[in-house]
Amino acid sequence: GFRQRFEEADIFIPEQAGWTQKSIQEIMDISNGKKEPEELLRDSFMPSSFQKEILKIIYRSKKPITFIDVREDNPLWQEHKSFGIEMPLLSAEMQGNFDVALELIKTKIIRDASFHKAREDLMISQLGTKIEQVIKEHSYLAQKKELKVLLFLGAFHSRIHSLLTEQGLKINTNFIQQEEKSFG
Repeated sequence: GFRQRFEEADIFIPEQAGWTQKSIQEIMDISNGKKEPEELLRDSFMPSSFQKEILKIIYRSKKPITFIDVREDNPLWQEHKSFGIEMPLLSAEMQGNFDVALELIKTKIIRDASFHKAREDLMISQLGTKIEQVIKEHSYLAQKKELKVLLFLGAFHSRIHSLLTEQGLKINTNFIQQEEKSFG
């Protein structure tokens, strides 16, 4: 399960769209045991049991963690955030018209797909640099012949597997259900 993959990994890279320097510091503080998972969850809007379990596994692991996802200050993220606000406003324009509703939903799906593709391109472009940065910060990693990096991404991002495989990297893809009770 996830726990075993996490423990075997040298570096953990979770999906975290819209991250800030504060959010990376908070997750590292949990990894280093300086902050309890509950402190982070208290500020989270409706934290899921899934998030709680992941943070419990990270807690005191001392695992190097980085993000490769789109930052909060990236124009791509700012544009995407406006889509979420826009959709409910547009629903008032539908006024029971199926064709209008269908067109609005189609537009939203195309925008979301475009956003996720751009995010994935960004993730791939940053992956090598971020891993090098983590190695510099944790010099013991430079001594390893092979690094195990756990990318923890949602199923939307299965394209990442293909992109990394094309680069000649050894990739193992697994899917877990958020409803799973056991992370062991």
